Amino acid sequence: KPVALFSMLEEMAIMARKGHIGQLGQGDRLINPIYDGDVAGFAVSCIGSPSQTLELGGPATYTRQELAQLVCEAASYSGRVTEIPLDYVETLLPFVRLLSRNLYDKLAFMAAVSKTDCVAPTVGQYSLEAYFELEPQLSN
Repeated sequence: KPVALFSMLEEMAIMARKGHIGQLGQGDRLINPIYDGDVAGFAVSCIGSPSQTLELGGPATYTRQELAQLVCEAASYSGRVTEIPLDYVETLLPFVRLLSRNLYDKLAFMAAVSKTDCVAPTVGQYSLEAYFELEPQLSN
């Protein structure tokens, strides 16, 4: 199970290009996202092996703040990354649940993972910097 896929960061880049990017909490928690292709390659290599759950991480570990800055750089966004206090989000969650269960589920998940480090053993070989800057070379 990957801690985070590079492709999920595309949504952050889209938001940054629109000038709307934020992070929950102070951004001091760690994460080592992994390239989707590395996960696929690992899955294929496990065919025929006994069933098991494995944690998969990429080669570099970032703080959430560093990750947000990298996404902003990739999106050519030089504005501010808004810090959204976790206490604020958690206070609003019960009200959000009344309005939209789907939005509540997403926000509750984001708040939970923003409070903890999400670092898995390194399996991937491609860096996030390469994904954003050298994506065409990854398929060679």
